[in-house]
Amino acid sequence: MNTRYSSSQWHEAHDLVVLEGCTYAEAAERTGISLSAIQKKGREQDWIEERKAHAEDAGDYRQMVFELKKRHAQRALEEGDPQAIYALAKLERMFPEYRYRAGDEGIDDRAKRELVVQVVEAIVAYLETDAPSVLYEFRRYLRPLTAHVFTTLGVAE
Repeated sequence: MNTRYSSSQWHEAHDLVVLEGCTYAEAAERTGISLSAIQKKGREQDWIEERKAHAEDAGDYRQMVFELKKRHAQRALEEGDPQAIYALAKLERMFPEYRYRAGDEGIDDRAKRELVVQVVEAIVAYLETDAPSVLYEFRRYLRPLTAHVFTTLGVAE
């Protein structure tokens, strides 16, 4: 049977295999293209090699975002720089998927708790000296903020 598939189906199959890491069978099931047709096109266009190259690029990008966040976090902690705190908060909202690196799970809960406490203390210290009125308004949010960060990190308070 000579079945013709649309270019959008082929585009979706390609993206599923190359960008999302699906198997040919999963792509076939999700797009309605036969498994043999996807296997043939994937071999002809070397989708598996393309997927490997994409994974390497994504890893480099992930590392770059992680390093950028790390640099701002260090400035926020060491200098209490409000622009670094603002930049870090923006980066966290823009790239939540790059919040933690693979392997960060090995950081023990005590170290994570200490880091959270240091960040909160740095924010409070900055606000005490440079913006006491803001600290006065912000103080009711300190405990919920700290609890939220602990929850996000998966750490018990």
